Amino acid sequence: MKNCVYHMDQVAQAERLLGLSAQLVQAAERADLALCAQLDTTIRSACMALLMENSASYDAGTEKLAALKAALEAVEKARSILVEKNAVGANNRKAKVVYLKTQRESIKA
Repeated sequence: MKNCVYHMDQVAQAERLLGLSAQLVQAAERADLALCAQLDTTIRSACMALLMENSASYDAGTEKLAALKAALEAVEKARSILVEKNAVGANNRKAKVVYLKTQRESIKA
């Protein structure tokens, strides 16, 4: 019975980690930096908790590994989304500066 409860706990932790990973990607797509930072910290803590527990069965170990891999992929995807959004924002800011500069020159003429 103890192994069954332990396995259920491992599965619940893995599912929680998968949910947090999905939330991180969604927050990155919305460019919600405060939520991204909060979820990043929560994911790190959840990963450490999952890693620190010894798996009593192969199935729980497999699910833990899959959840950890998904968390790493989600963090990488969120990072790439935020970098892309930052690059697009930088290009938009440059375009506005150029536009305003041409406006100013046309007013002087």
